[in-house]
Amino acid sequence: MKGPRTRAAILEAAAVAFSTSGYEITTLEQIAEKLSVSRGTVLFHFESKRALLLEIVQPLFRSLDVVIGEFEAFPVPLTARLRRQLLTRYCDVLNEHRPATTLLVRDLTTIIQMHWPDGGPSITNRFMALLQGHHPDDSLKLRSAATVGAILRPMALPPIDPSLLDAEARQVIVNCALAAYTAS
Repeated sequence: MKGPRTRAAILEAAAVAFSTSGYEITTLEQIAEKLSVSRGTVLFHFESKRALLLEIVQPLFRSLDVVIGEFEAFPVPLTARLRRQLLTRYCDVLNEHRPATTLLVRDLTTIIQMHWPDGGPSITNRFMALLQGHHPDDSLKLRSAATVGAILRPMALPPIDPSLLDAEARQVIVNCALAAYTAS
């Protein structure tokens, strides 16, 4: 393995290791061992374990930023039709970035201990604002959190193959999320 292929293999091995064992527990040595390379090879491509983690989650943040930006052009809270579209796109992005999604949902220490660059927490706040509007009451805050959770949890369940998220499965997940949103 050389150059870009080595870098891609390290990213893939780290994403799997972080999402299954957890960020804190996984070592650079373990990642290197899976690829039969040295720890130095991993550090040649990534200056630290944190840099490796950020490289894994940044594509997810960028994709979510694009989707959220498209919906921020509409008045909030979103209409029922737009809310369904947003949640469907959210589901697709999470599925596209399954290892990063799994890691962030299953390994809460990663979220708590990391000092995220621009993107992480602000994406969550912007997403919730689309669901809640400018002055949500406590009930709407709770229902919005349940809506997001209804999508996040199934997307973070290993070992579900991302290809299993066909149109029907995605519709079931989105319908469950919308049921949480509209519950009284």
